[in-house]
Amino acid sequence: MDAFKVSVVVAVLVSWIALGTIYFVTSDVIMGAKIPDVEYGVVASKGLVENGELAYYTVTLENGARFYILNNSTLFDSIKENSSYLFTCRIDYTNQMTIIDSVSQVNRTAT
Repeated sequence: MDAFKVSVVVAVLVSWIALGTIYFVTSDVIMGAKIPDVEYGVVASKGLVENGELAYYTVTLENGARFYILNNSTLFDSIKENSSYLFTCRIDYTNQMTIIDSVSQVNRTAT
């Protein structure tokens, strides 16, 4: 093969690799639920999920926001009702859930 044919073949291969990488990263972000979120609020109630969702536990804030905990009973037990927390979450668009990854108790009224 001459140099022109080799350069065309290499260009096509590089293009396919680039498109494959873009596809992989995009599908991983959309399907993998890796969109971070941070929420603050006072816990109004918490309990077990009873409607067949993927999560085991649910936490509802006073403003009506509902979060889910997948399979972490220690995290669920550490959350107390009528207390304020800063929730580090991730948004799962495919299942339309906000999943709690960690929580820290923060008093935002203190100076």
